[in-house]
Amino acid sequence: MTADPHNGQLPGTYKEALHQHLVYYSRITCALAMVLIAGGMGLDATFYPDHVWSFGLARLLVVALIGAALWSYSRPWWLQRVRVLTYFWIALPQLMIAWMIYATNGEASIYFVGLTLAVSGISIFLPLTWKEALSFSVFTLAVYVLACVMREAGVQNWPVLIGQSLFILVSAGVIAWAAVARLLAPEPVALASETEPGAATRRWARCGSGCTR
Repeated sequence: MTADPHNGQLPGTYKEALHQHLVYYSRITCALAMVLIAGGMGLDATFYPDHVWSFGLARLLVVALIGAALWSYSRPWWLQRVRVLTYFWIALPQLMIAWMIYATNGEASIYFVGLTLAVSGISIFLPLTWKEALSFSVFTLAVYVLACVMREAGVQNWPVLIGQSLFILVSAGVIAWAAVARLLAPEPVALASETEPGAATRRWARCGSGCTR
């Protein structure tokens, strides 16, 4: 059973401290994602007024699903499956944005910016491993290319599609490198545990099971 500092339990190992770190920042990132996705309705109305209702409904659906994920982080069953839950909800904005790209201008769509912001934001806020960060970036690239290629009009500007795909790949490399840097330097991870209540929690997050109570 994973320790929960909110119930007065302190992490007994470094692995448990990292688990708490993931849960804590997943909750924050969920809330931030919900606000940003809902706020994007203004972008829809400005650039694609013909799609404002369909895109608005899609945004509300994704916000509701992410809200359900946020609630699930407080349930014991899901706390044992935090990474599966996290994989589920971080894919939702990318799928939604890819559909918007498909429904609008393909590789010329302004929503490409949303995909890259989501990749950067989620990979920075969440303590993902380099494999997870890289997989998320590749997933983003795949849904973006499919959204452009599968449109009835097809790809109208291949240089733009290739250039933006390369941008995602470069971003993936930077994000994966940042994840490796976090792994090689545990102290920043320990400092991030300062957000959890209790000095003992901070001490155990720093040195793991080698500490004495």
